Amino acid sequence: MMDRRIAAVLLALVAVGCKTKIDANKAQDLIKKMLAEKGIEVTPACPDGLEAKSGAKFQCTAIDQTGEQLTIDVTILDDKGTVSAVLVGTIVDTEALLPDIKAKIGSDDVKLTCVRKVIVVTQAKPATCDVVHQGETRKIEIMETDPEKHLINWRIPGADGTMPDLPPPPADGVAPPLSPATGATPAAPATP
Repeated sequence: MMDRRIAAVLLALVAVGCKTKIDANKAQDLIKKMLAEKGIEVTPACPDGLEAKSGAKFQCTAIDQTGEQLTIDVTILDDKGTVSAVLVGTIVDTEALLPDIKAKIGSDDVKLTCVRKVIVVTQAKPATCDVVHQGETRKIEIMETDPEKHLINWRIPGADGTMPDLPPPPADGVAPPLSPATGATPAAPATP
């Protein structure tokens, strides 16, 4: 249902004079690749010409195929220009979410339609999809409930128009359908 974290590491540098600068094109390629591996095609944009100073942070943006803007936090790991990129939000595979919805509704006669099969949600920006049960279409809201742990929950408006929360999945719940994407420079092997 969710991706715990998307992170990648890349050596993105350009030697300019005596100072090493971050190469925005390489950082953008990294972001494009890491999100494509999760089924999200994007056009990223990163600031150019930033000095490669260990510990410095900056943000890139990426526009997905539906026009939604995503945010990526980037940390410069060393003065050589190695960067780590982490998507802000939780990746949700909507097909993997469907069994939980069916179980809580108590019916297999349920269809879920979202703008894409794979969506990104944050606490500030939940996703709204359509759920069809017994011919009736309702809105379902999918939201991030814990940004640190990348936990999600969903709710469907009740008959009175309220949106009661459903209980969160059990602590030993289903493993996320999307594994974290990590990458590293050759000196530091990737770890899941």
